[in-house]
Amino acid sequence: MNIVRRILSISLVVIGTAIVALGFALSWVQRHVLDTEAITRTTTTVLSDPSVQRLLEREITTRVMTYVVDEQYRSVVAFGTARVLTDADEKRAALTTLSERVFPDLRIGQQTRPILDSDLARTS
Repeated sequence: MNIVRRILSISLVVIGTAIVALGFALSWVQRHVLDTEAITRTTTTVLSDPSVQRLLEREITTRVMTYVVDEQYRSVVAFGTARVLTDADEKRAALTTLSERVFPDLRIGQQTRPILDSDLARTS
């Protein structure tokens, strides 16, 4: 009988310790992770900074343009006479014209970032 009490008391201590540890963890999560007011205050402060807005604008545009160039551009069929372009400015102008014809509402450099040398390297 003594051994049963010992096992039972050790089990209760282990379970109690686990419950206390879980309680602390849940309390921390509630205070730090689920505090939506604090998250809203922090993000509002950060997102109102003009430098953060410019960074987000640049990053979002880059990712959207990467998607447009990598995914949608591959499905374009162009008719006409092809020739190899060697001048970077000529390549940029040709890619701008092609992009704006494929996406008529898109203005490269106005609604998107300008075409970069890395874009030319991927497409030529």
